[in-house]
Amino acid sequence: MKLSNRLEAIYNLIPETTQTVVDVGTDHGQLIIKLVLEDKIKRAYGLDIASGPLAHAKANVLAYGLSDKIKLMQMDGLENFNEAVDTVVIAGMGGDTIWHIVDNYNFHPNQSLIIQSNTKNVWLRKQFTNNGFKLIDEIFLFDNHKPVFIMKFSLGHQRLSELELELGPILMNQINEDYLKYLKKEYHKLKKIVSYNPDVKKRIKLIESFLKEVSYERNN
Repeated sequence: MKLSNRLEAIYNLIPETTQTVVDVGTDHGQLIIKLVLEDKIKRAYGLDIASGPLAHAKANVLAYGLSDKIKLMQMDGLENFNEAVDTVVIAGMGGDTIWHIVDNYNFHPNQSLIIQSNTKNVWLRKQFTNNGFKLIDEIFLFDNHKPVFIMKFSLGHQRLSELELELGPILMNQINEDYLKYLKKEYHKLKKIVSYNPDVKKRIKLIESFLKEVSYERNN
């Protein structure tokens, strides 16, 4: 099964030790179908609040003959979800919605959490690391020319600087060309609005200092 760049990146972040996955907002179920088809996991749960996407997911699961390994459930986030899983995936939602789902679920120390938010990624880094989670991996990519941030957490303690919260402690060290392209575009966008939105001044300075450091390292 061919996945989008976004879903393929999430697929690759699933830990090798994972046996069971719950995919919150599963949409057409493509991620969990491929995970099972490729024998990367043994069992999956696909959750969605809407009946339409679940109907598409059910048709796909039936088409691949995976009804015995994938269970689809209509529910709001992880509310009332009590199955044992190794990895939780929450993707394709806004930052506030993702945090609400996470904040109302009882995570266990051996579970991994992979999120892909459409908004508030800097805020989410701060929320997670200030509330008992550790950022253990992150990916940036463009999918259909849209910037995509994917973050992987586990329970733990972590203190991040302002710069790390803004840019991502792992992304800062990867020097991803697409991420640099995104930051440069973001920097120029912020410079245009700073005159009537002074709140972005700190963000401009953080991005600017990072871009200058990368440029210096490349030229020396």
